[in-house]
Amino acid sequence: MKKELFQSIIEKISKDYGTSDIHLYNWGEPLLHPHLPEMIEQIVRRGCKCYLSSNLNFMPNIEAILSAKPYVLRISCSGFRQEIYGVTHRNGNIEKIKANMRLLSAALRKTGAPTLIHVFYHRYLHNLDDEYQMMRFAQSLGFGFHPVWALMMPAEKLLAYLEPQTEKNVITPADREVIALLALPLDAAIKCSQSYHSAHCGLRTGQTVLDTEGNVQLCCGVFDWSRFTIGHFLSKSQTELQDTKDRHPFCTLCMKYGINILYNNSIAWEYDRLASAHIPRHHARRLSLRLERLKKMIFHRLIPAKYKDSCYNLYAQLVKY
Repeated sequence: MKKELFQSIIEKISKDYGTSDIHLYNWGEPLLHPHLPEMIEQIVRRGCKCYLSSNLNFMPNIEAILSAKPYVLRISCSGFRQEIYGVTHRNGNIEKIKANMRLLSAALRKTGAPTLIHVFYHRYLHNLDDEYQMMRFAQSLGFGFHPVWALMMPAEKLLAYLEPQTEKNVITPADREVIALLALPLDAAIKCSQSYHSAHCGLRTGQTVLDTEGNVQLCCGVFDWSRFTIGHFLSKSQTELQDTKDRHPFCTLCMKYGINILYNNSIAWEYDRLASAHIPRHHARRLSLRLERLKKMIFHRLIPAKYKDSCYNLYAQLVKY
């Protein structure tokens, strides 16, 4: 995204949306942008929180990035050893990532930045042995740790699995390999999500997703810009954009299967129950999944929405086995 376009977008957000949380990522790698520190500064200057997510294979200008004071930096990861990590983060190098994590920790201490950093660990059947090692490593560097069950994404690909006769996408052999690796079994997760059917979707109403050209996408759960672009952010009002999203026919199909429930992680404790029954029993015990399920029930059912962000970040800092 060009600097001038970004500035115009930030100005409209400040004017029409007020103080917002701004996530500088969606199906991309924000640390690749040469002007990222300036972009973060613009966000923070307007009283907004800036969130980053990176696989950390590439980490230039990290001191400048931290000095700009992003609120959260999430490290997306799926293993501690290369033979495990490389299965689901293809062409990535876990040793390079661990080296960058050490540099990131040193830069955080040097700059004194208030940024909250945590590892966002994607759980699969093949990488549960590595989880404990990555958690200990992250915590030794002063980072939080937040494990999640990996999901099949994007939504149009998941619908191709559920309704191959209506969805133009196709499930490839590589897709089926990924599905077979899911620790949260896909069919059981969909069935459970459908039982909690809801026409509400936080991904549709709680966020506005832009591509690098400033075009608004239906939500963060879809990928095909040719199908899901609903207008340019600078040329349409907030009401117009929301009305277009509310009427989009894809949402009806998505909600039919409870994909909105799954992607919002609205019933996280139920997914823990399903995954616990699917993974080897010793992993379920070692990962303390009963306790994790209880914490998620409290988080989703009892914590008021306005406190969820702070509680989420606290949880990521306190995860221990």
